[in-house]
Amino acid sequence: MSIGLRKVDLNLLNVFAELIKNPHLTNTAKRLNMTQPAVSMALQRLRSLYDDSLFIREGRAMVATAKALEIAPEIEQALELITSTLPNTESFVPATAKVKFKMNIFGYAEQVLAADFVKKLHNESPNSALYISSEYMVDADKLLRDRRTDIHIDYKPVLHPDFKYYEASREDLVVIANKNHPRLKQKKIMTMDDFFREKHAVALSPDGSEFISDKVIKDFDYITKKREIGYHGSSALGVLSIIAKSDMITLVPKHLVKSINEYKEFLQFTPPFECNELVTYINWYVGMQYDPSHLWFKEFVIKNTHEYYLNG
Repeated sequence: MSIGLRKVDLNLLNVFAELIKNPHLTNTAKRLNMTQPAVSMALQRLRSLYDDSLFIREGRAMVATAKALEIAPEIEQALELITSTLPNTESFVPATAKVKFKMNIFGYAEQVLAADFVKKLHNESPNSALYISSEYMVDADKLLRDRRTDIHIDYKPVLHPDFKYYEASREDLVVIANKNHPRLKQKKIMTMDDFFREKHAVALSPDGSEFISDKVIKDFDYITKKREIGYHGSSALGVLSIIAKSDMITLVPKHLVKSINEYKEFLQFTPPFECNELVTYINWYVGMQYDPSHLWFKEFVIKNTHEYYLNG
């Protein structure tokens, strides 16, 4: 039978979290501005609450039990969630701050934006770090709500009142081929026959879906079923490498080609079928609105994404 939350003193969790970080009663008391007897009493209450020793004395230190190590991540996350809802009156100074910012980027946008973000973040907040993930199999709202990422960049917005999004860019798609392609190098316009004659290299997400969907290509089912696939890959750069070394073709966002055209040259064609623009969205969780570092990072991402596509 679960214990009602009303009967639990949440200050006990702060004591637990400090003991996990540095398992010494005296040090924990100093950090929490408590007396050592008060910390000892809190530990006794925690032991009673969880029906476990939690910390066992070995010499001058306390060693966490298996139960304490098991529940520590959940308690830490719970405290972070509570803290993030509280108004923060501290200002954020990027020049001196040391923060681990996290982004999850879906599809081709990582190859286009990541290097630019890292460079500019180092210039504006040199002590901070940027962690970029590419998780496709987890819902974006769960990633953001669980604080596993600060920003999620995708080709679709998170449509829920707890989240907001910013339309970062709209761009055209192009068909690209090796600059020495034997059948295409003399052509200026690609026809449907040209498109279906060649084998295609395609980047797929881990669930097997394509980054470019039916929202972008009008006759998506017809085109994807009729073409012949010569290569399936999980990386956009991997697909471009195949194109550079073979006679295959692929359909990609225009900015992706621009981002790597310094060392690779490709033939570019307007698709011979109707396409909508590919829209990139920046998504974030409104529950982070009280965190000044998050607010700064959100504006940093929006500003630099906008500038990249505007100047690109």
